Amino acid sequence: MPSPDRRVRVVCIERETESAVRVCIEPVDGGDWIYRAGQYLTHCFDIDGQTQRRPYSICVAEGARALWFACKRVDGGRVSAFVCDELAVGDEYSVRGPSGSFTLDDAPGPLLFIAAGCGITPIMSLIETALARDPQRAVQLIYANRDQQSIMFSDRLEALTRQHGSFQLTHVLSRPQAGWDGPCGRLNDQKLAGLVTLGSDTRAYLCGPQAMMQGLRETLLGMGMSAEAVQSEAFTPAARAVQAHPGAPQTVHFARSGQSVVQAPGQSILDAALAHGVAVDYSCTVGGCAACKLRVIKGETLMDEPNCLSDSERAAGYTLACSAYALGPVEIDA
Repeated sequence: MPSPDRRVRVVCIERETESAVRVCIEPVDGGDWIYRAGQYLTHCFDIDGQTQRRPYSICVAEGARALWFACKRVDGGRVSAFVCDELAVGDEYSVRGPSGSFTLDDAPGPLLFIAAGCGITPIMSLIETALARDPQRAVQLIYANRDQQSIMFSDRLEALTRQHGSFQLTHVLSRPQAGWDGPCGRLNDQKLAGLVTLGSDTRAYLCGPQAMMQGLRETLLGMGMSAEAVQSEAFTPAARAVQAHPGAPQTVHFARSGQSVVQAPGQSILDAALAHGVAVDYSCTVGGCAACKLRVIKGETLMDEPNCLSDSERAAGYTLACSAYALGPVEIDA
C-alpha cells in the first residue's frame, strides 16, 4: 500500500554549494520520523498550480526528528529551481514515505562508499549512521566531483575524518582549481582500482549517474567483491521512450487487490492504476527512484529507457509501473 502523505514545514534552508541547498523540515503534526539511513522522501510541491513530485534522499543519520534533504539545481529543472530559489522557511507542503531499499544491512566488516556529485546525499546518511553504531568501523568514502566548490557536505566530511580515525576520505576532482594535490580526472575503473584500500570482505554502496555506477560496480566485482555485497542507487534523468507505446487498450489485473483495469493507449501501467483508483506506490514518475517497482506475474510489458531498474531486477520479472506499458493482458503482483 502507498505510504500516506504527511504535512511538513520548512524550518531552515542553508546554501550548500553555489548550485545546491540543504533544507530542514519537520512534521506539522509534531510526531517522530521512522526511517532508515539511505531512504528518501517524495516531496509534493505545488508549483504553478500543479503538484510536482520529486524524491530527495534524507541526508542525516537515523533517529533525527527534523530531517534534512539536499537539492542541486538541474539545468532547465523547474522543481530544482523552485527548491533552490523559491522555497522559504515557514512553507508547508506534503511528503510521502520514507521509501527505498538503499540501506545498511547487518553484516559486519569494512564499508566502502562511492559517490558522485549529489549522489552523496543518501551516502551521507549511511556513513554517519554506520559510524554512530560503531565509531571504530573501517569506512572509506571515494567522492567524485568537478572541482573544490562542487563538494557537498565538505565541512561534515572533514569533521568525520577528525572524529573517526577509521574513516578514510578521498576526493577525486575532474577539473580541480589551482592548488589541488589530490587525485584528478574522471573516476573510472582504473582510477577506482588504485584508490580502494579495503579488502574483498568489504560491503560497498554506490550512488551517482547510472552509467558511471554500473561501470564502477563491474570494477568492484572484478576485484573480488560478491554481487550481494555491492549495492547501488542511480540518479537517472527523465525517461525517454525507445519504442512505440501500445496503440490499443490492454487489460491489467492487479492480483493482490483483485482489481482489473483497462490501460488506454498512451497510458503507463501507473497512469491506468491511478485513473481507476488502484492503490500503487509511486514517487518521481520518470523511472528514477523505483518506488513503483512491481513484479509481472503474467504477460509482457515494455519500459521507457533509461530507468533505474537493474539487470537482476529485470531478470526477476520486475518492472516500473510509471515507465511500463502492457503489450497484452498482464497480471501484476499488487
